[in-house]
Amino acid sequence: MVPAAHGAWLAQRIPGARAHLLPDEGHLSIAAGKIGEILDELLPDL
Repeated sequence: MVPAAHGAWLAQRIPGARAHLLPDEGHLSIAAGKIGEILDELLPDL
């Protein structure tokens, strides 16, 4: 898997990006357990 530090590095270099690095979470656990929160942030006020 990709180290969390790479995500932080990448977010610092993409204008407008906001990193949400969660301890003990990874690609699959976030997608499975937090998809509602992710969509709420990506699609506010719809």
